Amino acid sequence: MRETFRQVLEGLDPRSEGGVLFRSPEVLASERLRPVDDLTNNHLIRHRLKILRRLVDDIVTEYLGGDSSVIDSVVVEVARDLQEFSGMSAKEIARELDGRLRDFKSAVAKLQADAPSLEPTGGLIRKCRIAMDLGWQCPFTGMPYGAIDLPKMEREHVIPYADRPSNSLSGLVLTYPEVNRMKGKQTARAFIAANEGKPVEGKPNLSLFTLRQFDAFVDALDLKGHDDDRKRKRHRKDLLKLDHFETKEAGFTEGALTQSSHLMRLAARQFESHVPGLEPHEIIHLPGQVTAEVRKAWHLMDHLAAVVPEVRGKTHDKQAIREIT
Repeated sequence: MRETFRQVLEGLDPRSEGGVLFRSPEVLASERLRPVDDLTNNHLIRHRLKILRRLVDDIVTEYLGGDSSVIDSVVVEVARDLQEFSGMSAKEIARELDGRLRDFKSAVAKLQADAPSLEPTGGLIRKCRIAMDLGWQCPFTGMPYGAIDLPKMEREHVIPYADRPSNSLSGLVLTYPEVNRMKGKQTARAFIAANEGKPVEGKPNLSLFTLRQFDAFVDALDLKGHDDDRKRKRHRKDLLKLDHFETKEAGFTEGALTQSSHLMRLAARQFESHVPGLEPHEIIHLPGQVTAEVRKAWHLMDHLAAVVPEVRGKTHDKQAIREIT
C-alpha cells in the first residue's frame, strides 16, 4: 500500500510494467483459463464467483441479446446489502437496520449517561460494546469496572492475532494492561489454565480466575439481542472455550469479506474471461482501503453535513450515516 502510494505521488502507474501492482499478460491469461475451483480453496469465495458468472450470463442474455461486445467498462464492488435486503419492503429494511444498530445505540447511550466527560469516539464505543457483552467484568479476573474506566482498559484478542488475524468484536475482550502483558501469545483458556489463581503481576490486588471460575464466567455470558449480536456473542464464547488454536482453523474470518481487494481481483478475472472484449484497465476495482483514504481526503462528511446536518458527530458509524441519509 505504501509503495503504491509512493509510486503514484512520483507520477508512476503502479499497474504498469515494473510497478508494484503489475501483473504480466501471461499471468492474467493463465488466471482467465483457470476454473474457479482452482483460483481459491475457500468455498465462500468460490460460491460468490460462480453466482457472479451466472448473473453476468443472465444480464447479457436478457438485456444485451446475448452480445457482450457492447459492454465497454465494468466496475466491481462488494455489496452485501443487495443480497441481505433482497425482497424486503422499505419498512422491513428500516426495522432490520434498527435492530442491527440497537447494540451500537445502547453503547452510545451508556457512555453519555455514565461517562459524559468522555468523547464517544469509534474506539471507545467498540470498547463499550465489548464491555456490555462481557457484563462489565474482566474475563480473566472477574473484576468489575464501569464506563468511566474504559480508557484504561485494553482490548485483547481471545486467540492471538498472529494465529487468527481478525479484529472483529467476537474475537476481542477487555482486560487490564497488566493482565494483557501476562497473557502473551496464548488462548484465553490456556492462559488461565497455566496461571489459575495467581496474583496479577504489577497489580497485586488482583488475582486471576481459577479454571473452574473462568469456565463458569464464560458459560454465564448471555446470548441476547439481534441475530448479529447473538452470533457475535456465541462466537466469542466458543473462542473463549478453546485450549489450543491451530492456524489452519482460522478459515475465513468475519473481516475477510470486508477486506475485499482479493475478492474483487478474482471477480475481475471472471469478467475478463466472460466478456472477452474488455481490456484489464476497463474493469475497475478499487480496494476498500483506497476508497476510504479518498473519502477522508475529500472531507465528504463536511459537505454532506451542509445538506444533512443530522450526520454531524456520527462519523464513527457508517451504518448510522446510511440510515440518516
